[in-house]
Amino acid sequence: MNTIFLWIVTALYLVQAAVAYSNAMPAASVIMLGYVVANLGLIWSMQLLIRHRLSTTDREKLYDSEAAKARELGLGDLPICNICGTPIDGVKSAWDESHNPKIPHWLGGEVTGIAHRRCNRQHNNEHDTPLYWKTKRVRQRYIGARATASRPMPGTHASGIKIPMRPRARPIDRRTGKEL
Repeated sequence: MNTIFLWIVTALYLVQAAVAYSNAMPAASVIMLGYVVANLGLIWSMQLLIRHRLSTTDREKLYDSEAAKARELGLGDLPICNICGTPIDGVKSAWDESHNPKIPHWLGGEVTGIAHRRCNRQHNNEHDTPLYWKTKRVRQRYIGARATASRPMPGTHASGIKIPMRPRARPIDRRTGKEL
């Protein structure tokens, strides 16, 4: 809730600054409006990167509820990591809240328990992050966000020219395979 309030206050401040600046110099109002929109986008993306932190009491409640689940299942007094399946000693090892291992948090995955910090981060690096970037690449391809360069750098695949590394070699056309 505090992050939303911070976002709104910052947005209002930027709009107020844009209005004051545009009143002083009307010709620059379009530039300032672009600046405000860019900053709002930056603020919004920063809000997405801010991680939700559990308070101390919330962490204690989550740890105790997971320990109670482990006791009910007859797995001991310590909660069980939902990624590797080994017990978590809350005093000796660091832990994080863990989401459904198959559905990441950014796709709406619910908190399913706790996991060792090392297990959770390893799972994030091997599963969640590559999945996030793949969906981003697929979306960019789908909406046509990748425009071809009008003047590609010579020697790149997009240019169609191959530049050999050997001395005194002439460039080669990739399509025909003949020297240029």
